[in-house]
Amino acid sequence: MILSQAEKAVAHHIFIPQKPVVVMARSNPEADCFQDFCVSQNIPMLRRLGGGGAVVLYPGSLVVSIGMWVDRYFDNPLFFRLFNKTFIAFFSQHLGIDGFYQDGISDLVYQEKKCLGSSLFRSKNYLLYQGSVLVTSDIPLINQCLAHPSREPNYR
Repeated sequence: MILSQAEKAVAHHIFIPQKPVVVMARSNPEADCFQDFCVSQNIPMLRRLGGGGAVVLYPGSLVVSIGMWVDRYFDNPLFFRLFNKTFIAFFSQHLGIDGFYQDGISDLVYQEKKCLGSSLFRSKNYLLYQGSVLVTSDIPLINQCLAHPSREPNYR
């Protein structure tokens, strides 16, 4: 959806999924997902362009996608920090929730638990950021859809 709006300097899309969907990273996606379960439950399995681990999106999550033209080719950590600072400011100023911080490469953490994961896809000058915020957690659904990650931070 965002890439179809690449003629804009900045494009964004924010939504709450109506039904569960598994979104896998572009590299080795099948290793992360219990495909038989997803097929049996009619849970779509999609592949995103960016990196990171597989995620389950469901009505308890908020998904933010932002596409923009940039002139800093190799500064992805900067963009993760800028997006996360924006989320932190929003949570504080508009929701009155303080205490979020960035950890790892791009995660947002609250009360020692990861609550936002994100990924980037880059062409030379175009950046696609995708982030998912867990508003409510559905750990049983996540465990049924995804294998335990091979790498995980201590705050997961």
